[in-house]
Amino acid sequence: MKDLWNDDGAAECGDDLLAAGFLKQQNRDMLIITSTPAEVIDACLSYQVPVVQK
Repeated sequence: MKDLWNDDGAAECGDDLLAAGFLKQQNRDMLIITSTPAEVIDACLSYQVPVVQK
């Protein structure tokens, strides 16, 4: 099992879900993956929701 509590593990999990067809690329691109709590806060505060086709 992958270690999801590091930035590589979370990214790999997203990639695996994408490859298995459980996640679309546009949704994978929305995942915020950082190394520190401060980076998470900064990324969330500056996040802009993308416009996607349904």
